[in-house]
Amino acid sequence: MDLSSANLLSQRTCLAALFSSLSSPNLFGQVRSLTMSNIPRIDEHLLRRISVAFPALIDLHLGSVEGLDMNCCPSCYEDSLSRIAHSPIENIHPDTEALAVC
Repeated sequence: MDLSSANLLSQRTCLAALFSSLSSPNLFGQVRSLTMSNIPRIDEHLLRRISVAFPALIDLHLGSVEGLDMNCCPSCYEDSLSRIAHSPIENIHPDTEALAVC
């Protein structure tokens, strides 16, 4: 799943629309691997939605750095950096295990 059309303000709305469009219980129950890229923010809400929607999930890859524009100039990089937020590790949770437990 590519969330490049979402931004920090629209991520929750975009995820709600995405998950509701794929609302078949048979589909979600069978998914074992999920990759999401260009995520504006990796947070508790996102992880909770994924854990509820994909109960059989074994392999999860979440990426947000794909949204950084490193092929242009410093101004483009700064602009793209403003469209993503770092994960809540260190600011809210001390490590990945604490985030996962939350």
